[in-house]
Amino acid sequence: MSKKPFDSFLQHGRYYEAYTIASNDPTTKNRSRVNQLFYHYQIEARFVTYMNTTMWRCAKDYRKKRQRWHDSHRLTLNQPVGEDLTVLDVMTVEDTNFSGWGEEGDSFELVTCPRLQTVISRLTLQQRLILYDHVANQLSFKEIAEKLGVSQQSTSKSFHRIIRKFRKAYQEGEWI
Repeated sequence: MSKKPFDSFLQHGRYYEAYTIASNDPTTKNRSRVNQLFYHYQIEARFVTYMNTTMWRCAKDYRKKRQRWHDSHRLTLNQPVGEDLTVLDVMTVEDTNFSGWGEEGDSFELVTCPRLQTVISRLTLQQRLILYDHVANQLSFKEIAEKLGVSQQSTSKSFHRIIRKFRKAYQEGEWI
């Protein structure tokens, strides 16, 4: 209902009449009659309040979750990715075009560092999906697990295996 419950209640002729009688003659009988008639609208008012509170809490929790994720996954250009390398060192600036990011096809085709592209190409399809969903789409391991139909623990372990592969590739000199 778009109107407030009390306004909606007063729109009905006999309900308005009962309210007017109870206002002019405030007896227990008249008050009881109005309470009986208003019961449906009272439930609606409680439901609307409950839904507003629930949506507000969900939005607040989502905002906190997203902020925590951003805080823990903040990426700066001078962030070290190895002993002597930073993110800026492994990125190439030319031909950086983000217009198709996230579209169908290979989600990592816009990675401009050829050495990083080589390591990503060695990942399985499921590992690529996990990496993309966790890093680019900012999904939790639980959300990714539900999407892929696997356990949360499996998703988390796969992600950590991916990170180990990146570290190993760097340590073996593939990024030098």
